[in-house]
Amino acid sequence: MKHTHSILSIVSVIALSACHDNSSSPLKPLDSGTFNDKSGLDLFYNGTRMPGKTASIIVNGDKATLKIYSTIDISEMEGQEMKGDIPGPGPVPGTPQLDLCVNLSPAGQAWEFSGDSDTEFCSFSYSGYASTGNLSIYLDNVSLKNPALKTTVWQPAPIVKGSDGTYKSLPIFIDWKYDISPDTDINLSPLLDLLATLPVIPVYGNSEYVSISEALCETIKSIAFSKDGNITVSYITSAFGALQHAQTLPNTLQYVIDSSDFMRLFPDPMSALGLWLVNTSGGTPADEIDLTDKGLFPTSDSNGSPTPHHTLVSAFKDKILKSAIKYLSPKLATGFPLRYIHDGNTLDIFIDGEMASEMFESIVIPVIKDETILKSIELIAASDPAMSEILPELRKAIAAIPYIIEKTTSFNIGVSLIPFASL
Repeated sequence: MKHTHSILSIVSVIALSACHDNSSSPLKPLDSGTFNDKSGLDLFYNGTRMPGKTASIIVNGDKATLKIYSTIDISEMEGQEMKGDIPGPGPVPGTPQLDLCVNLSPAGQAWEFSGDSDTEFCSFSYSGYASTGNLSIYLDNVSLKNPALKTTVWQPAPIVKGSDGTYKSLPIFIDWKYDISPDTDINLSPLLDLLATLPVIPVYGNSEYVSISEALCETIKSIAFSKDGNITVSYITSAFGALQHAQTLPNTLQYVIDSSDFMRLFPDPMSALGLWLVNTSGGTPADEIDLTDKGLFPTSDSNGSPTPHHTLVSAFKDKILKSAIKYLSPKLATGFPLRYIHDGNTLDIFIDGEMASEMFESIVIPVIKDETILKSIELIAASDPAMSEILPELRKAIAAIPYIIEKTTSFNIGVSLIPFASL
């Protein structure tokens, strides 16, 4: 299969050549130009089409320089608060812009090129054809130079609650260590567990709310790391009404290994946006849902006032998500730096240090300090016997967080995975 595109390209060139006799004029010199999905670019990554990229070709006689990159219109993700283009992920993981110096050779009615190359993180071969108005590029045999996680498959760690009401296992973890002082002598563990288990995500066609931890366990079935730099996620979707298994397309989520304990993650935001649109299509708007009869979380009470769960969902969608996009979008091109610990039995992937503190302070804290949100959290905590014990300390803990951040010695936010076990 990996040579199918080459065979088809050769057949196309032969067919074009057959349309002209030997008296045809010589092949017209190639002009420099810029191409994208809408203007003649066909880009393939290990045999799979890679949309959303731009390629420019600068011609100098029988040689040319190819520049392949992407830009993202931030307004498509954020709405009206941010506008303009920002650099996006490059065509191979770890390289925001791939530059190739190629030799051009006439091939029927097009110019062809091919060769081998590598970047800091990947090795690959390339080939392609260029003509007026069209540019086809094939990146083949793409392979990570450091495939520390090659062809391993994982699943989220289960949610396990101990007899004392505390969580023994969660797929989401926040490990926060700080120096104790009179202003920071507070146990944050219950609050952090509460944040990881708050029901703030509408799922299944907006028919109920789940926490981030529950969403991971219930919807994410496997996460596979491949040696070509792709991460394939298998998940449950309720798009168009029926529950069904699905998986992310190649090139939607990629990674590179920086060192024995660091990686970088490269999501394709346009593919992710398309995935989100598909999986939320056909759902009822959240403000029109009343789940009282189902015994779940209604969006309003008998007086028509928003419930705590609905308030949190709105905060997640309107505040946390937008803040996260604003903070993370500048890192799309260079990748999100992550630490990982891989011991064979578990794989923990997390944001650590200064970036974790910045994210928590700029994304989460402004929301949970909001009085309306804080009251919602208190009401939800009061409904859980294990969590109700932290109510007297909840406001004190949130007020102390700025001081705790100053005294922080270690701060990790991430996911915990275990080896995949098929049923």
